[in-house]
Amino acid sequence: MRRRREEGMLDVAMALASLCLLVAFGAYLFTLTATATRSQQALGEALRNIARVIQRGHAPVGAAAASAQAEATFAAIGAPAAGLRVSVGIMAACTAERVELRLPLPLLPGVMLSGTTTQPLSLTGGCA
Repeated sequence: MRRRREEGMLDVAMALASLCLLVAFGAYLFTLTATATRSQQALGEALRNIARVIQRGHAPVGAAAASAQAEATFAAIGAPAAGLRVSVGIMAACTAERVELRLPLPLLPGVMLSGTTTQPLSLTGGCA
């Protein structure tokens, strides 16, 4: 009788441990999805802001200026910008640019989110 009681307690303990692991994994997936969604939203908004600056500014935006603009956008949205990489490509004698933003996803090491302008951004003026 005592042995059956011990086995029953062990079964209850295993069920509780499994439930705790399931809840923890669900919380991790929820956090991961929310972080990825917010970061992807911030990448898109930062690209739109940089494109507006380029098209209004009559001159190409360098990587430093684009990086500052992107970090300001991330701060406004409340998304983490740690590890943000910005590259700006000037093509065709300063008449257009390509901007790419890359951001590591903090909860999944090695996974990068990225956003790139889909077409070159036409400038209203050339290089000075």
